[in-house]
Amino acid sequence: MVSAVSTFFVFISACFTTMGSLFDHIGQNNFRTGPEPASLALMFELVQQPVRSQIMRYGAWKRQNDAFLQMGSLGRRIRAGNLADITASHATAISLLGVAPPRGLDPRTHIVVKEWRNHRHINNVVCHYSKNADALGATIDVAGYSCSSPEAVFAQMSQYLELEDLIALGDALMCRDRLLRRTTKYLLAQFLADCERFRGSRKCCKALRLIREDTDSPRETYLRLWLLRYGLPEPTVNYEVQDGSRQRFYLDLAYPEYRVGVEYNGKHHHGQWAEDLDRFNAFQSQGWHIFVAESRMVDNHLWRARFISEIARALYNAGATDINIRPKPLPVSQLCDGRTAVNRRYSNEALNNLSAGLLS
Repeated sequence: MVSAVSTFFVFISACFTTMGSLFDHIGQNNFRTGPEPASLALMFELVQQPVRSQIMRYGAWKRQNDAFLQMGSLGRRIRAGNLADITASHATAISLLGVAPPRGLDPRTHIVVKEWRNHRHINNVVCHYSKNADALGATIDVAGYSCSSPEAVFAQMSQYLELEDLIALGDALMCRDRLLRRTTKYLLAQFLADCERFRGSRKCCKALRLIREDTDSPRETYLRLWLLRYGLPEPTVNYEVQDGSRQRFYLDLAYPEYRVGVEYNGKHHHGQWAEDLDRFNAFQSQGWHIFVAESRMVDNHLWRARFISEIARALYNAGATDINIRPKPLPVSQLCDGRTAVNRRYSNEALNNLSAGLLS
């Protein structure tokens, strides 16, 4: 017990020497004070095939079954098909968990070992070494396959992902769908605190500042980060709105105080215009001002600048007084470590300049 507590404070001190403990630090934003086992799926495998209209669940089921085939193929390639001492890791573990993958994943099969002497040389298989491979809570069972836990996968991927992609992975691991949710922010922070120091641990600490529970998709996470990088206040994720008949609808990103909402429409929305219009009408009836983005609007810097300036103008018109639009977006690393440049408050003229796309 003493050793675990000591490890915790050494870890935190290295990452946030002036910010206090990790739990106090990330507790400021949507952080649960303890684990909630009832909110997590009882099993990591998706037993029944969801209908295709359940976009997120069907995608998770397909990723997981593709990973089962991948692990089965690996079993046939090694002696006697014995997978007992092989633990799936990194991108392979993400697929076994059915989690929405971050950008740029290596499609090869990935496994992890604790001791370098157990390193395996198998064609098209990446064998990783980790001193935390057998740490408490580092391994789970998924349909009979040994798999790195959601918390361990997050730590593993910190060495290979950009910071914003690591944040998106963290969001995906604790998504709103209780069938697909794999961990909580509390469990993730607890695992990292108990681990031995590893390459990427500092990046994990930074990512925890901006990871939010109850999100729906990585693209929504990237959009949320862009809003913050340009200086907008942090929106609430998946904010619940009820119409006159008390039917529940959810806004991807919302500023409830000003009744301004932001929706991200992925490709699957193109086949459900009627449902989306029904939702937008419900929001309108409750006095909400809704902005809708698609991938091209977020990826193109001119279009993105105009989109964000329009949101800023709506917040300003609704009474927000703390709108400080930045002429250049902050790097995500600066958002995570708390450094914020002092920016002068922008007038409507500045918002017009942003609308013209005068950003680098």
